[in-house]
Amino acid sequence: MNNIILVLVSLLLFSPIFSYAQEELTMRSMAADQLYQYGQAIYDRGNYDEAARVFSKVLAMDSRHEGALGYAKELKKKGKTIEIPASIKPIQDAQTDVNANLKQDIRQVDKNIERLKEEVADLHTQIVEGQKDLPNNNEKNLANKDKSK
Repeated sequence: MNNIILVLVSLLLFSPIFSYAQEELTMRSMAADQLYQYGQAIYDRGNYDEAARVFSKVLAMDSRHEGALGYAKELKKKGKTIEIPASIKPIQDAQTDVNANLKQDIRQVDKNIERLKEEVADLHTQIVEGQKDLPNNNEKNLANKDKSK
């Protein structure tokens, strides 16, 4: 029982962290998408040097951004290179580490939830089996009525 309480308290304590991390990832993704759209407009106007800089920033924010990777290939064909700025790369590496740690924490929470489900099912079984030995409530109420008469 103490384990169940401990896990539930842990879930309550860590849920804001997961929420914050998810919000941070969503905001980063939205910013990368807006910057990507700006890069598309610049590319369409033929300003390939500026487009390369913009797509570099997009890839610094999201190294797997498919659209920016596609434009990077096109710009490479035009002799332009896209690089992730060195000053941003450590931030990206740190973000990758944070994401990996969060995924590991989420897996641990999922395991704890599964363990809790099993414990609850076991407790339920014990309660149900324990009730089989007790007189049912109707018999108990009738016995109490007879005693009061």
